[in-house]
Amino acid sequence: MPELNKRGIARGMIALSAALILGIQAAACAPPGEGESESKDKAGTLTIGVKPTDSDAQIIYAQELGYFKEAGLNVKVKQIADGATIVSGVASKSLDIGSANVTSVATSYSEGLPFKFIGAGSMYDDAGPISAALIVGKDSKVKSAADLNGKTVAVNGLKNITDVAVRAWADKNGGDSSKIKFVEFPFPQMSSAVDQGKVDAALNLEPGLSAATTTCCKILGKAYGGIAKNFMTSGWVATDEWIKKNPDEAKKFAEVMAKTAKWANQEKNQKRSAEILVDNLDIEAKTANSMQRAVYGESVDPELVQPQIETATKYKIIEKSFDAEKIISSKVTSE
Repeated sequence: MPELNKRGIARGMIALSAALILGIQAAACAPPGEGESESKDKAGTLTIGVKPTDSDAQIIYAQELGYFKEAGLNVKVKQIADGATIVSGVASKSLDIGSANVTSVATSYSEGLPFKFIGAGSMYDDAGPISAALIVGKDSKVKSAADLNGKTVAVNGLKNITDVAVRAWADKNGGDSSKIKFVEFPFPQMSSAVDQGKVDAALNLEPGLSAATTTCCKILGKAYGGIAKNFMTSGWVATDEWIKKNPDEAKKFAEVMAKTAKWANQEKNQKRSAEILVDNLDIEAKTANSMQRAVYGESVDPELVQPQIETATKYKIIEKSFDAEKIISSKVTSE
């Protein structure tokens, strides 16, 4: 099973930016041999950071199905509780590749940090299966976006996709995001935070979403729909430096992600993918077989990356918008 990293959530994008900058500086100033990815201890190994969610399960599927091995890639998977720690790990070279939502990568780009998408991750389609939603307690008096005014909502990270999605959804549906208090919780703790009254609502993902709705909670709304009806929620990122040094590995990784997405998106393979989830994540077989499954992108489409950039700009997470192609690696899109 993948190694579980239980480090806590980085507090806000200020803390995240500081961690990334320090990581980059430390790697740049290290003596020869230091600051290299720990994967270099074993030649040819890629160390990849993933969250313990269905939306990041692409990597686990690819590993279990032998797709990485077929491509000549030796992979070490690390499960990490939050995206901020993953991105920091990529910056400091303790990870070669990691999962990241577009809002966080856009923020990093606007601050001059060198991250690029080399593979598509999970997708959102308002008309399709929903594997992420805003939840409240089953007996909650919060029944609409307007009812969230003055309330506390848990998100996986401040100023990331979960934060801006709830803000956008609330504002589009009669609420006022400026009157909502946002706090950070790891995805595995979302349902208990709602159930114990620590927060009034939370944006949760599978497998936690199904577990929550069968026990303590109910769905208030499809918060990601506040961003757009169809967009890429997350993807696989590496630094410019790593991509330039490892163009073949980057291309092979992108091809494996596309192959895995095609496999995982087919309904006929969901029984097998559920078995893989049970073996690798903290999830019961009943939940794995009944929950709404993530849909993965088979390529990085700039048009499906752009919506998060625009929403991040609207909510002043970044100062100004930019072309999505600036955070997509040409090494895997132009060949």
